[in-house]
Amino acid sequence: MMIINIISEVFNQTPFYVWVIFIYLLKRGLKASKDGELSLSKMFIMPSIFIIWGLEKLLTNFSYIGISMIFYSICMCFGTLISYYLYSRYRKIYIKDGSLYKTGSYLPITIMMTNFFAKYLLNVAMAVNPLLYSTLFFNILYSLLSGFSVGLFIGGILQAYKAYSNLKALA
Repeated sequence: MMIINIISEVFNQTPFYVWVIFIYLLKRGLKASKDGELSLSKMFIMPSIFIIWGLEKLLTNFSYIGISMIFYSICMCFGTLISYYLYSRYRKIYIKDGSLYKTGSYLPITIMMTNFFAKYLLNVAMAVNPLLYSTLFFNILYSLLSGFSVGLFIGGILQAYKAYSNLKALA
C-alpha cells in the first residue's frame, strides 16, 4: 500500500509542464523511429529544454556552482562524443527531392526517455530531500547527468550537420 501512495504522490506533485515535456519527447522519439524529413533548426529544441531545465536548478539552488559547472561541461563534451559516434553508426542522412532526410532509428527515443527519467528522478529526489542541494556529491551527480544528457543531444545535431555539409559538398 505504501508504494501505491508514493507513486500517487509523485504523480500528483509533478507539475503539468513536466507531463507536457514527457508527451512531447515521446511523440518526437516515436516519430524519429521512422524515416523522415530532418530540420536542423528543430533539432535545437530538445537541447534547449534540457539546458534550461538543468542549468536553472544548478545556478539558482546548488551550493557548489563552480565545481558543478566544471563537471557539467566535461560531461557535456563526453556525451557529445558518444552521441556523435552512435548517430554516425545508427542513423544515415540523405537528400531526397531537395530536402534533408534521416533514416529511422530508436536511438533518439532511447536518449530522450533516458534523459527525461534521469532528470525527473533527480528532481523528485531534490523535492523529497531539499538538503541534497547543499551536498557536494549530489551537486556533482546532478551536473554529470545533466551535462551528459545535453551532450547526447548536441552530438546528434553535430552529426546531422556534418552529414548535411558532406552531402552539400558532393552536390
